[in-house]
Amino acid sequence: MVYVVEESNGNSLLDMADENKRFNIVPIVYTSPTPWQYRMLINIVDVLFAALDRPIQVHAAYSNAMFFLKTGGHYMLYVQGNCIESTNRGDGVFSSLTEGQQVQFQRMERVTLEPFDRDHAYVSGVFRTLEIAKIDQSCLVSDEFWTSKKLHRSPEGRICLYEQLKNLPVYLLFESSCGYLVFRALDVYNVERNYVASEVYIKRFDEFFQLVACHAFLSDEEALKYLTADGNDRVPKELIDFLLKYLPPAMDGGEHCYSLALFNPFTADEIVCKAKIACSSLEFHNDYLWCADEY
Repeated sequence: MVYVVEESNGNSLLDMADENKRFNIVPIVYTSPTPWQYRMLINIVDVLFAALDRPIQVHAAYSNAMFFLKTGGHYMLYVQGNCIESTNRGDGVFSSLTEGQQVQFQRMERVTLEPFDRDHAYVSGVFRTLEIAKIDQSCLVSDEFWTSKKLHRSPEGRICLYEQLKNLPVYLLFESSCGYLVFRALDVYNVERNYVASEVYIKRFDEFFQLVACHAFLSDEEALKYLTADGNDRVPKELIDFLLKYLPPAMDGGEHCYSLALFNPFTADEIVCKAKIACSSLEFHNDYLWCADEY
């Protein structure tokens, strides 16, 4: 299966993906695509291909790899001439990322495309090679992810990260085009701050993850309604009711006794406001959320 994400006008993509021509292509078209918008349509993938023609797309490639590319999966990048890194022919394509992000991409091959394209290059490699990460301490996640007392606020001024709840139980909301599930993750904050330890934690799924509740979409119309609402950063009432029914109630005085981790920070913000549930949308939660996909 090939998942193709394209901006704005996707008529040519839709025509190419016609089931009578190429039945294995899933076309995904958004005005300004971000991984959390189409996360419910894509499974974990083996290979990521991206054409980088703007500096911001380097960060987009990292975000997509973080969301969808399996540990040990391969990436293939076409670095185009007007990308900020094209002057060094792809050598520093990830230089705009943080050190902890860069180390997750191990380059295996670089090929310049001259004389066909000046200053264009093809770069490929492996994402999250565990052997390298075990001896490279730069893969550690920033301590701020675990110990910061500062609250992150959205542009609307609403609190959407609750890092101060790090000692409380963590629930995970996993969403897909088939429905959504809630898991409870045990001892999340006792996991060491790197993706090697996270991978070990994930593989012990039966030991550390408990299924709390699930809801399967009963029709295509219900699934489409949910996908459309989430794409516009709205939370369906049905999801709010589901969370209030199956998650523990707030403690006396309105204090939270747990936090809910989910992909979309805008959805987290809405759940905080509408259901008064403490939500977090942190980068290190994403790996744990994808456990549900494997499950």
